[in-house]
Amino acid sequence: MSPIQYIGKKSTNFGKPLWEILMNLKDFGKGRFVQQTKYTTNYPDEPTYYKIICVEPHSIEYRLGRMVGNIWVETTFRGRKLDEPLNIGSVSFHDDYQLIHKHEEESFCNRGKAHLKPLNILPRTGTFPPLWKELLLRQQNKANIFNKSFELPLVYNFKGNYLKQVAAEDEEPTIKITTEHTRPRHPELYKNVISNRDAALKVYEKYKVQKNR
Repeated sequence: MSPIQYIGKKSTNFGKPLWEILMNLKDFGKGRFVQQTKYTTNYPDEPTYYKIICVEPHSIEYRLGRMVGNIWVETTFRGRKLDEPLNIGSVSFHDDYQLIHKHEEESFCNRGKAHLKPLNILPRTGTFPPLWKELLLRQQNKANIFNKSFELPLVYNFKGNYLKQVAAEDEEPTIKITTEHTRPRHPELYKNVISNRDAALKVYEKYKVQKNR
């Protein structure tokens, strides 16, 4: 007898589709807790789970043989509870959901609270790009306004990232975002690039002196 040989990429999902779990529970599992194996594998010390709040199945609608509808949950992501409920009905077809048994709910939800990582506090404002800042300076010079402090309001997209938040009015951010925030893949290409106005003036003065000799 030949040994069994598996073909294809190994699946990382270990569980069932969420609808398959909820359809077998009373009141569609209202008040019960479920988890996804991908978060349990990636963050074993930071629990991520959902508490079922409300389930609204669309019994007459089927997509590729799957049940569809709204599933509203309270989400705890990596040990932190989110402020607003989420509708995960659109991702309920993934077969990596597992029901947490009632006698394990308290221990599962409380584990890892002592190992939570601090939130990343992002700044409310940042610096203007050099060219943009130079244009603003020229506009101010024409209007006889002398204010060299410019702050650019920053807008963030936190979709899927719940470990960051914008700093409050008097709060000190833990991350600073500037025009030199990103690191180039080939820094040698930018070795002789002038990145600010003062450095450009120094180079110009040096060139002017050499030209007049």
